[in-house]
Amino acid sequence: MATAYQAKRPRYRSSLVDTILAYHQHDNPASATELGLNVVTGTGIFARQFVPHFTKVVGTDISKSMLQTAREAASDIPIEYVEAPSENLSFINDHLVNVIAVATGAHWFKPNEFVSEAIRVLKPSKTLVIFGYSGLAR
Repeated sequence: MATAYQAKRPRYRSSLVDTILAYHQHDNPASATELGLNVVTGTGIFARQFVPHFTKVVGTDISKSMLQTAREAASDIPIEYVEAPSENLSFINDHLVNVIAVATGAHWFKPNEFVSEAIRVLKPSKTLVIFGYSGLAR
């Protein structure tokens, strides 16, 4: 299933990451981009788009098969994939993440628990972005 998902899943416009970073750095152009986190990463499609813009990218998902497909699709791309629910990011210390992105995956988690955990791991100059299919490539 994960392989078919990877093959058929639409891709996001490349300008979407630029838009996210412009928002993140709007008030402070020096806002850091050390760690980008893509929760509910699935097969890592959006996590791969984060890589050129962040020192480190982490993708999380609860599906072993999705993460395995993500690793295979990005074997030469430096992304750390972690099996973890969005509501429990205990492998990340407090206030460490610069940007969290949820790409068409918010329906998979418990919103209140996720937001609490996102607030815990995000740095003070934080950005949390949740988006869906309107950012698709054509």
